[in-house]
Amino acid sequence: MKNDKISNSRAIQISEQLSQINLLTNFFYLDLSDKKLWATVKLYEDFSNILREKHRGVKKRNVAQILYGEVQCHTLFSIISKYIEINQISTHFSIFIDNWEFPNCDINLALHMTSESLTVKNNEINQDFFPGVSVFCDSLRLLDKDSKRKRFIDVVASVISRNLLDKNSPKYLDSIINTIFSKNNYNILEHDITKITIDTLTEIMDNISRNG
Repeated sequence: MKNDKISNSRAIQISEQLSQINLLTNFFYLDLSDKKLWATVKLYEDFSNILREKHRGVKKRNVAQILYGEVQCHTLFSIISKYIEINQISTHFSIFIDNWEFPNCDINLALHMTSESLTVKNNEINQDFFPGVSVFCDSLRLLDKDSKRKRFIDVVASVISRNLLDKNSPKYLDSIINTIFSKNNYNILEHDITKITIDTLTEIMDNISRNG
């Protein structure tokens, strides 16, 4: 089912079904009302697009694509680091992601570089906190456009996000998350990554400006 085809009554029914299965859900979100976030993202949009055109000869990215990339990186890093913190064992990760906001010219570069970054950053932390524990991430893979896995993820994301919408939205439902987790005591990882996104984008611009 496509997001815009799921009625509120159907979303509630799906949330009740989700409460019956072994589902671990992690929330990472940006506060889109944060003025500093928008000012930083706008500056980064202009800054990065100049570099894209000058050094790679590729089209500009819009704000949605920039934000998607930031949410994705923070999400994957936190999920992997949390897993290692809990289990403290060397682990090989194969990661599948949705590709709704990847510009075509960035797909292969983003998938390979993201996996390398995840491996390096997590292993740097492991050296300090979990000596002997290592992480290896395969190059990220995109979900097949019409696979059962992708359709399931689309539906889950659509239903759960209704609890995080503006309360004036006709699709806002305040009971979804409580319904899903009412019958099971799952660990839920929830983070507002607004500040760390601002800091990350600012650091990238500062480093490039200093180093040329």
